[in-house]
Amino acid sequence: MDSPPSSGEHRAVRPSWTCEDCGSLWPCPERRASLLEEYAFDRLALLVFMSGLFAAAIDDFHQHNIDGGSDLYERFLGWARPSYQRDGLLWSP
Repeated sequence: MDSPPSSGEHRAVRPSWTCEDCGSLWPCPERRASLLEEYAFDRLALLVFMSGLFAAAIDDFHQHNIDGGSDLYERFLGWARPSYQRDGLLWSP
């Protein structure tokens, strides 16, 4: 049986939270890049959005007894935080 074609949008497959297109842990590098572009002028909105997904992932991992790893914060939120080195900003939270 053939698998359905990928969407090219690098969406999360739940409850494993892997990428439907590349199989990497979600958000994969491609999805992170597209989210940074989409939320380029509203990083706070990106962090709020990703916080909701972070909570959903924790719930999925708990309900399905999946080891999500020890780096969930970095995986879902750490990369999205502005930093001087990455974004040329004058501060870093």
